[in-house]
Amino acid sequence: MNEKILVVDDEPLILNTISRTLIRKGYEVRTAHDAKSFLDELERETAELLIMDINLGEMSSQTLVDQIKELAPDSKILFISGGTPEADVEHFLEKPFDINDLRLKVRSILDAE
Repeated sequence: MNEKILVVDDEPLILNTISRTLIRKGYEVRTAHDAKSFLDELERETAELLIMDINLGEMSSQTLVDQIKELAPDSKILFISGGTPEADVEHFLEKPFDINDLRLKVRSILDAE
């Protein structure tokens, strides 16, 4: 069974690049372009890993994380952003990132207990 990943980013180029890269590696990837569609997708079906831009604009990342914990408490989260996160986050990748770094980070997070 393929591991499921849900990605949210408001930048289409980044969203498409992440999606294509991870699909090529055999992951089942779904995408969302904003917080609302991301939460809708998560309600429909959870994922092992959630990759999310910290700065989505319409909703604070903390509000989003709180809702994620209700909808998908077992999902792991990888935050991506052009700046350093304000909150203490476990998994973070700063934009722009090397696509190989993304692949390694995703595998490392999914393999961690």
